[in-house]
Amino acid sequence: MSEARTAAVVVERHGSVRRFARPFDLPLARPLGECLALLGLCPLLLLAALWNGFPLIFYDTGAYMLQSFGDKFVPERSPVFSLFLLLGGGGLSLWVVALVQTVMATFVIVQTARVLVPSLTLPWILLIGLGLTIFTALPWYAGQIEPDIFTPLVVLTLYLLGFHANRLGWWRCAVLLWLGGLAAAVHPSHLGLAAGLVAILLVYWLVNSIARRPWPPVNPLLPALSVTLGFSMTLAANYHYTRHVFVSRAGPVFMVARMLQDGVVQKLLDDTCPTSNYMLCRYRKVLPHRADKWLWGPGTPFVKLHRFIGTEKESERIVHDALSRYPLWNAQLAARDALQQFTLFYTGDQIEPQQWILYRDFHAFIPHQLHEYSVARQ
Repeated sequence: MSEARTAAVVVERHGSVRRFARPFDLPLARPLGECLALLGLCPLLLLAALWNGFPLIFYDTGAYMLQSFGDKFVPERSPVFSLFLLLGGGGLSLWVVALVQTVMATFVIVQTARVLVPSLTLPWILLIGLGLTIFTALPWYAGQIEPDIFTPLVVLTLYLLGFHANRLGWWRCAVLLWLGGLAAAVHPSHLGLAAGLVAILLVYWLVNSIARRPWPPVNPLLPALSVTLGFSMTLAANYHYTRHVFVSRAGPVFMVARMLQDGVVQKLLDDTCPTSNYMLCRYRKVLPHRADKWLWGPGTPFVKLHRFIGTEKESERIVHDALSRYPLWNAQLAARDALQQFTLFYTGDQIEPQQWILYRDFHAFIPHQLHEYSVARQ
């Protein structure tokens, strides 16, 4: 081969390598770089579910299936997530729901990286995604049929809408506004988190406007609209199932369970029974000392009083009376419990075989997915 021909081959091969490597040099600020990052991160976030052989399941998943596929209101579970499960393709395959959740999480991650480091290239964002996959619980929640993956999305969407709307552009803002509303609506605690974050943004905006500090400017309007959308979704979903408009009927019941474990309910009953006429007065000597045993244990007073529906009104009254009588004690206990949760929960907590409780729901609502679930690692 002549030297000229050899040189031409080398140049051609070098050009082919450069064309192949060109997409890896694209920054996130470029639309193609943004799309490639989305495509590259999704498989990483699905690794836990792919390793399992089926989307990860939790004990609560059965209640969401009952509410979505069985069209039966379950007061302790979010109706919005149940409708998301139904409309997101859960009846076809729970893999579709896991994929949709992963795409949503990936989109928010990419937008966060895009506004903070627009020059970031594909290898770097994939390396960040790999780090999140290995060192955090992100893939365990992205591939799980539960609303937990939406918790960080609440925080990030409100941050992006509040501080970076100008950099995002109108269509990304529209997607994030809707996604933030959905993330807030899929769990009642997310509504409280989102409302609290918007309140903080409003205070920040007010202080920044009055004091004129050299702080990053914030526009609280879009975050407020997103949270309003979340509340609207919740009200609409509850009306769909019950023909009544409300946010949650289970909140006070869960509060009583927490107060029961902390000893607040026992003290309230000891201090006020029998004159308070609580239904729990006749059970105050046999109350369980753990919240989970109170809510889910067999034969408890909670079960005898018809669970969430039967104890809703009394739970509201107990929470009100306990907060009025022991405000500082409740504040101390709530702070302690919040801090303890950072040490009590681990990656993959309670992701374990659960066929003994979920087999019936799979068989009743999505029997064509039962075999795939049964042979999975979980």
